[in-house]
Amino acid sequence: MGIRLLPEDIRATYQIEERHHACAILKLDFPAEWDDLIAVLRDFTLKKSAVQAKGGRKSPIAESIDGLFSGRKWVEKNFEINVTADGVSTLAPTHSVDYYKNRIVA
Repeated sequence: MGIRLLPEDIRATYQIEERHHACAILKLDFPAEWDDLIAVLRDFTLKKSAVQAKGGRKSPIAESIDGLFSGRKWVEKNFEINVTADGVSTLAPTHSVDYYKNRIVA
């Protein structure tokens, strides 16, 4: 099934690739987050003016996407990873993601 689980308008608008049955897992096990992702994809519009805008802190494209996710209570999340070798635990470099909600990263 995979990508066919996505609504037709999303498949027609975006180039989509899937790994490890992600669509089925999201839709069935995380329906609220699935609905959020579909809504963000539907609500986002790539404007020529945003592409042509001068650089700065954050592009208008990033600001738009940030607003769509934050309005649905997705947050930035940092992960600290500990690596243990020979009984000694060492903090590995942290990993940061822009959009996180209920164990789902977008």
